[in-house]
Amino acid sequence: MRRRKSKLKFILIGILLCTAVGVSYAYLSTSLKIHGSASGHMSSGGYIVDESGNPDLSITDLSINKWQSGNVYNYQYHFSLNNKSATEYDNFKIILTYNYEVSNVNIWNYSYSLDGKKITIVNNTIHLKANSLADINFILGTSASNFELVKIKLEATTSTTEIDPKNFLVKFTPTNSWGNYVYQYNVEVTNKTGTVITYWQITLPLNDQATYENGWNGIFSSDGKNLIIKNADYNGRLENNASTTFGLQLKTATKDFIPTEYKVLVR
Repeated sequence: MRRRKSKLKFILIGILLCTAVGVSYAYLSTSLKIHGSASGHMSSGGYIVDESGNPDLSITDLSINKWQSGNVYNYQYHFSLNNKSATEYDNFKIILTYNYEVSNVNIWNYSYSLDGKKITIVNNTIHLKANSLADINFILGTSASNFELVKIKLEATTSTTEIDPKNFLVKFTPTNSWGNYVYQYNVEVTNKTGTVITYWQITLPLNDQATYENGWNGIFSSDGKNLIIKNADYNGRLENNASTTFGLQLKTATKDFIPTEYKVLVR
């Protein structure tokens, strides 16, 4: 009877050990990929989230794959940038800081810069709409075997700067007219700021000279007697010296009216 109890005891211990080993292996296997959201000071992945960044943005579903090619260790990162706000961003920047220098980077769909231990990823064309995600995927190489991501800073802004109209040319070309001085214009805008912009806004003081009738390839609104024209989501980004166009119809009390005064905001 005692032998049977001893055998049963060893069997139960063996089952418990196998279960524990299975759980440990499953945990280890899962830990090879990092999942979850980054928030606060320390993320679930072990890196710090810089709180001086934009609080509306977070990283979700971060996964990392690693392999070695000769003396180079390669890491593939894939994650989503989450816009938790009710604001659409036409720009964002992701600054990744590592514990060792990065030797090379290959990033899909985005511009980037590399400075030693730091990679800065810059939004190229994507508008990050409210409560939406942007997919980020890239591969980097390093000579360090114990390479780790130590800090992430997420930035995006809605602030604008007023600039001299000479640095953002707006050319009104009449293309049609009818009735009591209703004019249609093709409006060409050209970025002369010397840098890339991701957003532009033109304010036309119409006063009693004209009233807004219609417009396209932009977002149109009124502020008192001022007409405000903002870029559409597909024509806001302009390289230096690059141009885009929008259409406009105005009803005027002046023959051959062409707007000559305007104010420009960009970012």
